[in-house]
Amino acid sequence: YYFNGTKLINITEQHFKEQRVITNIVEDAKGEIWFNSSRNIYKLSNDKLTAYKIGEENDGPLAFQIYEDRQKRLWFVGFGGAFRFENEKFINIRRNGPW
Repeated sequence: YYFNGTKLINITEQHFKEQRVITNIVEDAKGEIWFNSSRNIYKLSNDKLTAYKIGEENDGPLAFQIYEDRQKRLWFVGFGGAFRFENEKFINIRRNGPW
């Protein structure tokens, strides 16, 4: 939902046909809203909704947490480990990097 100063507006019903459970939400430094629903990661920017995946055959990480660090990089942590979003794709960050 978005509060327009007077009332709450349901944003998800504008973009999805069915009800969705959304578990993590973060607004990044650009004002874009990132969230996950099921195994998909979504970005809402200027009322445009974009779905992201790790690869062609693998849905986005099942994120328990979404963070933006001091360098304004987005991190998604959950099943499958930690992922950083760079150049329009998810990079799986392992113990030895890439940092």
